[in-house]
Amino acid sequence: TNLQNYLTDPHPHDAALAETLNRYSNIVLVRTGSSQKNDLHSIVPINPISIIKKTAILAWGNFSPDRDDVVRRIPYQLRDMENNQWDTHLAIKVAESFLGEKVEKAKNHLDDDGNLLVNFQAERGAFHQIPFIQAYRDLMTPQDIEGKIILIGATTERLKDVFVSPRSTQFPTPGVELHANAIQTLLEGNFLREQSLAGQIAVMAGLVAIMVVLVLFAGFLPGAIGLLALTALYHLLAEPIFDHGLPLTQPGGLILNLVYPTLALLLAYLIATLYRALTESREKSQLKSAFGKYVSKDLVG
Repeated sequence: TNLQNYLTDPHPHDAALAETLNRYSNIVLVRTGSSQKNDLHSIVPINPISIIKKTAILAWGNFSPDRDDVVRRIPYQLRDMENNQWDTHLAIKVAESFLGEKVEKAKNHLDDDGNLLVNFQAERGAFHQIPFIQAYRDLMTPQDIEGKIILIGATTERLKDVFVSPRSTQFPTPGVELHANAIQTLLEGNFLREQSLAGQIAVMAGLVAIMVVLVLFAGFLPGAIGLLALTALYHLLAEPIFDHGLPLTQPGGLILNLVYPTLALLLAYLIATLYRALTESREKSQLKSAFGKYVSKDLVG
């Protein structure tokens, strides 16, 4: 049909774009597609027209939202289901093109699903933006782009290219800014990793042990003070550990679980308090019963 010919036949402008893309090795075009529900790393691609596909450097721009639909990570690589080939994510290719070397350290910080956590260092709109009309009217200066990575994308919510991120407060984050944060993470090497299950259990066990000892051997009031102090200290330490990690461990920031250890502390305090109260009540009852055999009940009471 005429519409199919319009969409598939190269336009003279397409040929000019393809020639420009072929001339430079540092221009990367985003490719995307639909992922499978049971395999988010396998993509049915939406390909550009053939003349662009043959000359351009293409990279996947998909994200990997968590179960709460918040984007915290990017897939390191994705599989093209048309030709069964794996290719790295846009952020990886752009960072490697800019640095002129492979970002091998990123592989050491992948999660069990092959995703890389993004260290979101900028609020929405914090990256320098140049309006399209300014570029279109040739109002840019060499200083605006020299030595910088330029990402071209939409920031208006009307185009629906927005996502919820850890930095989203009042408004969702445009996809182009998610890519910028991912690239920044790779360039600076500020990688993140989540606290392992074994690490969470070890932390909770230590906090619970301290809390039980405080309540049983020091009393209810010292235990309550200890509960508040340990909770505050744990949450205060979470920020520097997030930024720098722990000594003598794998480099990179560590994301501590703040919910479960806090709940474990509270539960330990309540159980230890209840146990001590029942124990003291039982001992008091036994003592009263023992004295009641030798002295008047009025004196024991």
